[in-house]
Amino acid sequence: MQCLYDLGIRVYGAAVRLSALFGNPQARMWVDGRQRVWTELSDWQRKRDGRRVLWLHAASAGEFEQGRPILDALRERLPGLCILVSFFSPSGYNLHRHYKGADCIVYLPEDNPSNVGRWMDMVRPDLSLFVKYEYWYHYFRAHRSRGIPLWVVSAPFRRVQPFFRRPTARFWGEMLEAVTHFFVLNSESAALLNELGIDRVTINGDTRIDRVLKIRDESFSDHILEAFSRGAHVVVAGSTWLKDEELLMAGLKEPMEGRQEPPVKLILVPHHPDTERIDKLISLYPGATGAMLRWSTADPMLAADARILWIDQMGILSRVYRYANCAWVGGGLGVGIHNILEPAVYGIPVGFGPNYHRFAEAHVLLEHKWAFCAQDPQSFSDSWNSVVQEAEQFRIRGGLSNWFELNRGASSRIADKAAALLVDSQ
Repeated sequence: MQCLYDLGIRVYGAAVRLSALFGNPQARMWVDGRQRVWTELSDWQRKRDGRRVLWLHAASAGEFEQGRPILDALRERLPGLCILVSFFSPSGYNLHRHYKGADCIVYLPEDNPSNVGRWMDMVRPDLSLFVKYEYWYHYFRAHRSRGIPLWVVSAPFRRVQPFFRRPTARFWGEMLEAVTHFFVLNSESAALLNELGIDRVTINGDTRIDRVLKIRDESFSDHILEAFSRGAHVVVAGSTWLKDEELLMAGLKEPMEGRQEPPVKLILVPHHPDTERIDKLISLYPGATGAMLRWSTADPMLAADARILWIDQMGILSRVYRYANCAWVGGGLGVGIHNILEPAVYGIPVGFGPNYHRFAEAHVLLEHKWAFCAQDPQSFSDSWNSVVQEAEQFRIRGGLSNWFELNRGASSRIADKAAALLVDSQ
């Protein structure tokens, strides 16, 4: 099985390099970023000054949002700690490369014995945190052979994963054995690990809750968004793909074209900003040429009269949701929903497509009717008409507020344990 794994790593790397040669920008960033790693680590080594090192690895932007509140809490407890962050994907690296809580942010080299040995010799972590789904055989094996504590945080486990299925269970189980401790999201995940004889488990909850609460409480204002939203009923659709946008344009067509008060408006924040998508949406919404604006080129006067606002900048979605009366989170009409906690923390109803089953928080919100699932314009319109009622808005706001307060603190609990380990091992 290890031979197949190593072959898969080599084939994947070769495919990305080939894609980069043919001009794929994401592949080119993946390749170029890894070519800089060893130089960046050498520069970081000279500034380390013998400090203890915490290494956090996240696949991409979403996983980092689960690890970031732990780093923020650790920085408060151990100001002198040296923090290294690595990413697998360009999207995560590009969005968070300027994060001020880390001393060094780099790409993770490919998982082969040569890279891993060099990495571990240079980084020499005192504690490593891997977020959520990231399992790399040689990195994990190196931690075990060198006696370095390795924690997996915000970990969800499901029976369909290769840890629990033949013929992959034995090989993937070796990676689980290398983990010093698991901080899992729920009791179901803990029970699955217990079935494998693993009891190094803490049911800790979701660290993203601490992150979204912090963002909610930070001050933020934008004169374009304020002018657009003033006196209107606003739907903010975040991390959308074309299928999401087509559903929303059709589902909201009648109220957006009508003269009802307050007026209904739509803010679209696509997963990948794309000028061609704007042109396609204009063709789907008759008369929208003058009513649809790009955030980057708008002014408050034009925004006040517009009905659709396209956010063409990365990194502000979690703050845009505060202008919404209702939210839609994209991805559920495709491979899976994006972060629904970001809008829910503002106490607003959240809609998403049917591919939500891997996400525990979606089940909780649906169970309490704080969220709704729609798969076509009609089901969206029916649900939206229900949740915009004043009594429903009040009920949802109160329920979500209580739920977030009850479930905060997962990041602090991990940070407390990490700080104690790092101090005791000095």
